Amino acid sequence: MLLNLSKLFMLAMVIYCNYFQVVFFGVRGMTEALGFIAVFFLIWAIYKESMPLMAGISLETALWVVFALTSLFTGYFIMSDQTQLVLSVLQFSINLVLIIALCFISRFDGNIDYIVAVQLFLAFLCAITTVIWGQPFTGSNQISMTAAMNPNVLGLLMVFGIFCLLYKLDISKRSSVLFVLAGTSLFFYTIILTASKKSFLAACFLLIYWLLVVFGRLIRDVPVNRKILAITMLLVAVLSYGLYLTPIFQDSVIVDRLTTISAGDETRIGMYQEAYGYFKSSPLVGIGFDNYRFLSVYGTYSHSTYAEVLACTGILGAFIYLSAYLIMAVKLIRISMDSGIADSIHLQARNILGFLAVLLALGAGVILFYEMNSSMVLAAIIAFNQINHPFRP
Repeated sequence: MLLNLSKLFMLAMVIYCNYFQVVFFGVRGMTEALGFIAVFFLIWAIYKESMPLMAGISLETALWVVFALTSLFTGYFIMSDQTQLVLSVLQFSINLVLIIALCFISRFDGNIDYIVAVQLFLAFLCAITTVIWGQPFTGSNQISMTAAMNPNVLGLLMVFGIFCLLYKLDISKRSSVLFVLAGTSLFFYTIILTASKKSFLAACFLLIYWLLVVFGRLIRDVPVNRKILAITMLLVAVLSYGLYLTPIFQDSVIVDRLTTISAGDETRIGMYQEAYGYFKSSPLVGIGFDNYRFLSVYGTYSHSTYAEVLACTGILGAFIYLSAYLIMAVKLIRISMDSGIADSIHLQARNILGFLAVLLALGAGVILFYEMNSSMVLAAIIAFNQINHPFRP
């Protein structure tokens, strides 16, 4: 009961933060209140079930705790506005608490199905809203959920949704195959509407990786009749995508964005160059956590995880923060190769490994540690490793 209440309020927080307040209106402090209630019920469940507190802590999250503390300590002596530093580190810490809470929930369940279900529900909600009621993003001809919502954020959410669909696919069930094909079509079409280049390329890479690395192993042990059906449905889907989406794609904004260098691309290059300049000025500890947007001539963050972490926290912070991704990858490789683990887990690990590669590539153009959705998918990867890795933590 307590765990279910925690899940309910966690879902409410995610939907409110990423959908309700974007489409309708916001209530000050609502995200924090819903998150606090969710964590409260989770802590109560942990206490009642006598689950060790370290059950939801991994080496990755421990590194990020050290990263937050190090950023707070070094930034205090570097930044002139300590209040802003504390607020920025606090926001990072809240996202970290979300990751740890989701890891605890996954340990209770013994799987990451809850995280995947929440992400899927949110992705479908946003995709349907965009397709039916979408509006041009302010100052551009890209379509988003509302005129004020950045279409690149929406596109990334669709990429996360595609990953969740592929993760949930049960090739032996016709209903599951149809659901995944329909959902992937909807999400991919929404990405085309957003005209987000990095989301489009990420979705293409994710699907190609799945076809080349996962699909063959997925159908290997399926009965012949199911195998033929799965391959036939896949071929029909690919042909349908080609016939239906090609004309839409050719007439879409994303074609122009993929084939031309825009002012936005030049701006980002300038941001990266500026971030490199800040890094050179203080290579060890950087210019202070989240301080790039206050010093930059562009008045915003650097639009790159790697540029941001190097400029703001230097070599020390970058080493601590990025080491967690290397640990995730090593664990996933071990899981996928461990003969003592079921084949279904091997496939899931390979699926997640491909998504992690996509996430790391996306990190060149987005910042992964400032917002909720990235924290949720990172929680899914970390929790999967916690549950299945043969050598914990």
